[in-house]
Amino acid sequence: VVGGDQRSKNWDYRKLGEHISYLFEDSEQSFPRDIHLGRVIGWFCDRHGLDDAMEIYHRLETLGLRTDLRTRYPMELSGGQRQLLCFVLATAVGKKRIVLMDEPFSRLDDCSRLRLIRLVQADHERGYVIITHNREDIDALGCEIVYVSEEEERHYVKRWQLLQH
Repeated sequence: VVGGDQRSKNWDYRKLGEHISYLFEDSEQSFPRDIHLGRVIGWFCDRHGLDDAMEIYHRLETLGLRTDLRTRYPMELSGGQRQLLCFVLATAVGKKRIVLMDEPFSRLDDCSRLRLIRLVQADHERGYVIITHNREDIDALGCEIVYVSEEEERHYVKRWQLLQH
């Protein structure tokens, strides 16, 4: 799992390379529907050579998710809970140095959004590329910004320049 199940997207996540994770905006496609999350997390740990799933469960608790979700199925979680789980898995592997995140906060309640923003801000081991339309996200996290619109060519701007518009 590097953000999700690619069967429906016709896209091979391995093309990103071993140092890049991807977090999709639509976390509903990220997990098989018929396997409880404990097995999904166990498979993830085996696939990525992680010795202990407890670190993943600890990180989930840090984000406000209870560890009992290992017995639940993905569709029993809210969209925000699935998004937080995807974030934890996308950042659990130490060799992942860049995390691409597409609208990572869009399905989160205010409390979860703040927790996740703080985690991203505190993570000095990785770089984050965040795709968003939300100026609050830009204000909270933006350091280097590439502004893209249909009317204008893409260009680099400083955060303070974008926020003046």
